[in-house]
Amino acid sequence: IMAKKLFSVKSKITALALCVLLLIGTVPIQVSAAQTSSDVTLLNGMNKDADIKFVEFGNSDKQLAVMLADDKGEEAYFRQLCQSITDETSVSIPRSIKDDNTTDLQPFVYSQSESPSKNDIIITWTDADKKFDSNITAEEIAGSMRIGIAVMNSESHDFPFGAYNISVGKNANGGNNVCYYKSRVTKLGDKILVTWAVCKNVENNNGFFSIEGMYYNPTDNTFSTATNERDSNGKLLPMSFVKNRNYISDYSVADINGKTAVLFQEATDGTRIADEMYTAVMNPEGTFPFTVKESDKNRDLNLAVSNTVTNLVPSGKYTSLVESSMPCLSYYCNGNLYTVSPANTTPEG
Repeated sequence: IMAKKLFSVKSKITALALCVLLLIGTVPIQVSAAQTSSDVTLLNGMNKDADIKFVEFGNSDKQLAVMLADDKGEEAYFRQLCQSITDETSVSIPRSIKDDNTTDLQPFVYSQSESPSKNDIIITWTDADKKFDSNITAEEIAGSMRIGIAVMNSESHDFPFGAYNISVGKNANGGNNVCYYKSRVTKLGDKILVTWAVCKNVENNNGFFSIEGMYYNPTDNTFSTATNERDSNGKLLPMSFVKNRNYISDYSVADINGKTAVLFQEATDGTRIADEMYTAVMNPEGTFPFTVKESDKNRDLNLAVSNTVTNLVPSGKYTSLVESSMPCLSYYCNGNLYTVSPANTTPEG
């Protein structure tokens, strides 16, 4: 999808992925590809779960790539979110977005086409709020996960507000066992919605999962909601789109008939968020993005609109969500592609 004049698709991704471990922290340089038809390997060796994401800068021949890199040679459970800018002739050496020496996971990148402030690129990810070691438990890992957010200016390539974490709060009992993960950025009308999945109690797990979010204005770095309701400490309360479910493995968001619609996968086999996060962080082999696991079929596919949930595909079938900027929700099931659009919002449709 990202092929340009001087790169094949494979060569661009290879070049970006393999240069991550090279010269991080030095003065940024440009690495040019010399040929148009062959792969260019800049460095051998790269973590399997680099999770590379590309977006185009608005009205430009440049693209931004973000990726996860174990660039300091530490244990496999340390990954840092890095960014690199490419154009038709060069690739810049990746630099960290938030250098806090904690584990980063699940990056998501959103690009606006026209932004008056030129704060065009919104990057979100799952970000641990402390360092991990080999003795950490699954529950401690899950309870440390927050949502990171950073905004890049498409002209200066700077981050005008710095990177920071969204953390709505601890659980009702005051414990630090709330897990935030799987952030998404969606354009809804004239607003930008940042959403995330959250487990309010990683120890009890079942029935504690929700999908929440807030509107975000990258021009002045402010959040809002439909009601702007706040808690007793004056902190803005997020909007809730899905409540009190079991483990949510994936979801996507779109505007359907003027309402926020969420398509999500919900576990039916008691999958624990602590186990999933432990595997994602501590597994030294990593996982490939298109690997099908036996547990993948133990997922209901549900549609939530105004907190009313409709089951579209019961568990027992392999389904996968399709990320898209189109004004609809899409998924694969048994070799077919389905869409949920304003004209089709029923299981039969």
